[in-house]
Amino acid sequence: MENSEIVVDPDLCSGCCTCVLACPVNREIEPLCAEGIAPKTNAVVLRVINGVCQVLNFDLCKGQEKCGLCEALCPNGALKFKEESI
Repeated sequence: MENSEIVVDPDLCSGCCTCVLACPVNREIEPLCAEGIAPKTNAVVLRVINGVCQVLNFDLCKGQEKCGLCEALCPNGALKFKEESI
């Protein structure tokens, strides 16, 4: 069994919102993400708060195997999927 999470390195995150706007779950919850407008709700997977990406609802994430866009598109390499066997 695997336990996974998204880890954000705040020192690398520039707060650019690329990950937030690319997330397909965020786009389902907050359709304005598809138009480049950051979500105003905390009911999303990722959101930039105080200039740094925060993982708010990882349980909604489709995971690296199904998506992985946040990690793949981050221009600074600030997001990483971390998987642990439990």
